Amino acid sequence: MDVTEWLLPPNICQSTIAGSLIGGNAYTVIAMLTACHFLEGKIFIPQRLQDLTQVIRLYSQLVLKGNHIYSLFHVPVQEPNLEVEEVLQYNNEEFQKIELIAVLGFFTVEDLESYLARYHCQHPIFAAVLIVPPDKTMVLCVRNAGICLLESHRHGRQGGIIASSSSGNARNFVRYVARMVVRDWETQLQ
Repeated sequence: MDVTEWLLPPNICQSTIAGSLIGGNAYTVIAMLTACHFLEGKIFIPQRLQDLTQVIRLYSQLVLKGNHIYSLFHVPVQEPNLEVEEVLQYNNEEFQKIELIAVLGFFTVEDLESYLARYHCQHPIFAAVLIVPPDKTMVLCVRNAGICLLESHRHGRQGGIIASSSSGNARNFVRYVARMVVRDWETQLQ
């Protein structure tokens, strides 16, 4: 498989980005903020280790900003992770440019593989927010042949993950995501 995965340091994840454990469910806000910046060309898909320093710096800022935006929503701590539509209802200026194309549920990894492969053939640039039950949200960014996963959850003793591929093979990338979800969170992508 042609996916390069970078595990970020423990201090680069949603719950520790500000230097302390803050908790909360800002993951969907962070994913949507990252998608906006990607679609505006402010964050790019890293292909080499040299690219990673700039992407990590930008992504860290987005995680911090996403936590701040989420805190403005005043969502009770016990609330589950927000859905994309719920984040859009808050009318934050950061998300006014987002066009929600579809809200889909997938029952199998193959369904997601097929959908993304078809969608990628028709749309060379897009971002997709994926929510993996019960509480994991991440963003897939696609630009031509490049595909990237940016996600801000903790992975064992490490922080978030940035993973990328330059082959443009959406099916292989979804298989990577499915394996990562099982490996790190002991859950299923569907």
